[in-house]
Amino acid sequence: MFSLVLTVLALVACGDDSPTPSTPPPAVEPAPAPAPAAKPKLEPPPEDSYIGRSRVVNLIVDGKGATQTVDVWALRSFTHAEVQLAEGIEVGTASDWFGIPKGSRAVVVEAGAGPGADPVTTLYAPKADEAISTVLQLGRSGAVEGMSYYEAGETSMNRAKPPPPGQGMVVLFASQLRAHDAALAPTTGGYAYYVGTGKSSCAPRRGVDPDAKSMTMLGGTTDYIHDVSPGTSIFRLHRRDNKDKCAGPGVLDIEVDVAADSRTLVLIYTEDLKSLKALKLPMAD
Repeated sequence: MFSLVLTVLALVACGDDSPTPSTPPPAVEPAPAPAPAAKPKLEPPPEDSYIGRSRVVNLIVDGKGATQTVDVWALRSFTHAEVQLAEGIEVGTASDWFGIPKGSRAVVVEAGAGPGADPVTTLYAPKADEAISTVLQLGRSGAVEGMSYYEAGETSMNRAKPPPPGQGMVVLFASQLRAHDAALAPTTGGYAYYVGTGKSSCAPRRGVDPDAKSMTMLGGTTDYIHDVSPGTSIFRLHRRDNKDKCAGPGVLDIEVDVAADSRTLVLIYTEDLKSLKALKLPMAD
């Protein structure tokens, strides 16, 4: 009997007293993040919300001669959906005139990129009586800039003044050439030019004596305004190092058909970084 009790105690003493393994609780998946609230659907801007007149002139040419085609969008506002204002503007061309919806920001983007793309530039919104041509060009910093050229309204100043009775007005503007001065120097002389008539004389310029010793040159942000008789007018550009100024051979002849009371904007630009071109546009009424 005594030996049996000892045996039982021994068996109890030798038993496994390690803790029983437990099953880990199932992993708790984090709750999914709430979906962003959908933007309310907005209607396009009504016709009577478009203000002023704008157009975009594409003269984008980078330092290697590459060009870019662009679109124009009015972005979504608090009250109206985004809307495309102009499409597929290639280099050397201009869009039609368009208004900008009140409260919307108008941007230029790469063609086909849509309104959510990084803008090439933003347009100034004209007032109701204003007309603005935005000239897209390479700036001196190497980035694309939009040069706002006011054609009508209070800000347009001298450009809005009509020509004398029976005459037409021609405006020459060559701001795109500033960024390409070094590239053009070997072939056309750079970014600034004397403006002649093709007959060894300088073209008469509104408010400036063409025979003045301080005769300035076309170039940079200075425009040349000419009042001319109806018919075909010739403007010949001469290199800035031409010792005879407006006489002799030139680097570009520009022919403009002029009607009485007409106003024509001539934008001089380069596309190949070697030669000059002229884009002629009727100005806003």
